[in-house]
Amino acid sequence: MIPDRHAVQNWLGCAIQSAYEHDAQLFREAAHERSIVFHIARRLAAMVDVGLSGWAVDVEYDRQHLDHMKALKKKLHGLGSPTDEVCPDLILHRRDGCSAEHNLLVVEAKKAGSRRRKRELDLLKLRLFTEAPFSYRYAVFLEFAAETGQPSWLWVSDPADSRSMSVVVAPCLAGNGLAAVRGIASPAECPMWIESTGRGPVAACSHRP
Repeated sequence: MIPDRHAVQNWLGCAIQSAYEHDAQLFREAAHERSIVFHIARRLAAMVDVGLSGWAVDVEYDRQHLDHMKALKKKLHGLGSPTDEVCPDLILHRRDGCSAEHNLLVVEAKKAGSRRRKRELDLLKLRLFTEAPFSYRYAVFLEFAAETGQPSWLWVSDPADSRSMSVVVAPCLAGNGLAAVRGIASPAECPMWIESTGRGPVAACSHRP
C-alpha cells in the first residue's frame, strides 16, 4: 500500500517537530542544513520502519534505478548545470526502482535568507522531481527561520491539489510556544497537521521518536 498525503504529511511533520524539540541547538545556531536534515531523517526513518515495510528514508541519495539497470547517477535535466547531477536532501522511496510506485517524498531544505537563486533552484528541482522519470508523489520545500531556526514548509506538488504552488509557506510546528499551523491550537503531544489548503486535519501522529 502506498501512503496518501495525510500519512506522509503527518510522519514528516512529527519528525520535524521531534528534531526541533530534541536538537534545538542545531536550529537556533543555524547549523548547516545537512546536519538538521539528518536528524529529521532519522526520526522519519524510525516511523517508516514501523509503519511502511519495504520503504527507506535516505539523505543525499544520488542513485537511480531504471528498468533494472545498474544504479546510475541521479540527474535532473533542465537545471542548467554542467552535469545535471543531483542529490536531494531527503527522500522516502523504494531503492529498487524509479517510478511513482517507488518514489514517495522528496524534500529540499534551505535557511531563510539564502540567496534567492538558490531557493528558486530548489523549487525547480522539486517540480522536476515530480515529473518522469522520477515521478515523486510529494515534494516539500523546507525552510528554517533566520533567527530561531523554526521550520516552515511548502508542499510544492500534490496531484490532488493544483493550488498547492500558490500557498504561502506555513509554519509546520504547533504547541510548546511555537507558531501553529493554520487551524491548530496547542496539542499536548505530536500535533495534528492541517493541509495547507485548509481542507481539514490529517490523522494525529501516533509516534514520538
